[in-house]
Amino acid sequence: MDDPQAPKDDSKQNLSLSQIYAIGAVLLLVVAIVVNQPRVTVIISAVGLAAGALVLLRGDVRRVAMVALAGFGAALIMSVFKLLQ
Repeated sequence: MDDPQAPKDDSKQNLSLSQIYAIGAVLLLVVAIVVNQPRVTVIISAVGLAAGALVLLRGDVRRVAMVALAGFGAALIMSVFKLLQ
């Protein structure tokens, strides 16, 4: 039986859906930067925005998810602009 006086183990933290989305966003946006192909960036941004929409529908939106959504939106706008040049 657990001792109520024992210190709690806080090393096992669960990540929220918003935090998982933000981590994935950082990884995908880094891949988009490394590849440096507008078509690939459009696809990555569309997938990221769709995933962000799912996070929005789930109601687990935090500041980190909004920043990730803005990052995907900006990447999409810049890559479409490059494609149209």
